[in-house]
Amino acid sequence: MNLNNVGKTSRITTVSAVFLLSMLVLVLVINGIWRQQTSQEQTLAKQNIQNRVSELKYGINECCGITEVMNLILQENAEGTMKDFNDVARHIMKDRKYISCLQLAPDGTVTSIYPLEGNEGDLINLFEEKHYGSLAAYSKNTGTMTLQGPFETPHNEVGLELRDPVYVRDGNGIKQFWGFAIAIVKVPDVFQISIDNLKTFGYDYALYKTNPFDDEMRLITSSRGIMEDPVVAEFDAAGVSWRLEIMPVDGWAHPATLLPYALFGLILVLLLTTLTYMVMLLAEDRNIFSNISLRDQLTGLYNVRCFEEDMAALVRTNSLHGIFFIDVNKFKHINDTYGHRAGDDVLKEVALRIKGACDFKVYRLGGDEFAIMVDQEIKRSAYDKITNQMAKAFNRSIVSGSNHMMVSVSIGYAFYPDDGTDPQQLREIADQRMYNMKQEYHANME
Repeated sequence: MNLNNVGKTSRITTVSAVFLLSMLVLVLVINGIWRQQTSQEQTLAKQNIQNRVSELKYGINECCGITEVMNLILQENAEGTMKDFNDVARHIMKDRKYISCLQLAPDGTVTSIYPLEGNEGDLINLFEEKHYGSLAAYSKNTGTMTLQGPFETPHNEVGLELRDPVYVRDGNGIKQFWGFAIAIVKVPDVFQISIDNLKTFGYDYALYKTNPFDDEMRLITSSRGIMEDPVVAEFDAAGVSWRLEIMPVDGWAHPATLLPYALFGLILVLLLTTLTYMVMLLAEDRNIFSNISLRDQLTGLYNVRCFEEDMAALVRTNSLHGIFFIDVNKFKHINDTYGHRAGDDVLKEVALRIKGACDFKVYRLGGDEFAIMVDQEIKRSAYDKITNQMAKAFNRSIVSGSNHMMVSVSIGYAFYPDDGTDPQQLREIADQRMYNMKQEYHANME
């Protein structure tokens, strides 16, 4: 294999990866800036929408107040009549351009309308009305003011209807149902203050409401179609639920503001990619391949060479605190009985179980011999605990193909400084203890 070609391929792969990763980071940064701008705009919108909700509630409550005024006038009249209804209605509507008309419905039948012209079709029995007859009965029985709509008025406007049930006292002082005081209000006129403020601050809007007995949100008025990801505020007023949605006319973030960030980031990406290419060329000149392997190819553990180097390093730094030696019992029997492939499977599984039984560096010294290097000060009881954990790890069989093999290990450790301060002495003691355990194992097997 041509080493130059290998180096070139590796270099191209790495540089391409750096470029792609840098571009990904740039995209994430730009996206983060975009989200930050959006978040700031949405925070402002959330503050704005609460003010608009207060204005909307004020407008709705003012409409409710109109029917309540008519209700009070009717209650004050002992006969429950309003002979000067047209004058009262004219006075109420004088400065309230958002009112389409006012109505009185004694016993549920509309008999008085101001202005009457164009609204003659509203002279009906509300209890017999097709869409809201049951609602009129509910309002009568519970004394609840209701707000229904939107609907198209006779003047081709969008309207909402407020009905306030009126109760007057009879000669015995007992309250009796009189009828309804009604106000038809125009949309969006009734919400004009909020709408004007939203336009001033550069927001599109959409206002929805439910009807009594109905959870469906119906669009009342809006400045555009369905909005994507608007800021939403929900509230209750006049016995129904409302939802206001707003978002900036030009969207939450402006792409033009991101262009300088994108250009600057692209320059950095190109510089980083070029620098990576140059660094790799220099690294290849110093050392293209490393021929020294510190790993055991079969098990993936550190090998005997690594063990010796680590031992020497720990001795120099006075950080060696102990070692374990582990040997697989009757491993030759496993190879002879089940074959070398099964033997390899056993060694790989043994390596995994030893690693799982401790938190230290594990080595395969060769054949069926393993070691653990303890590079920190731990109590002697911890050595016994690790030994027990390793022994328990082999309570279940090892599977290789169709073979299920029970495998055990012999373990010996040397504890610094009680067992010795010299590395060679520690190794000999650990090896002897392992041998003693193996002898005991053979004796028990016999």
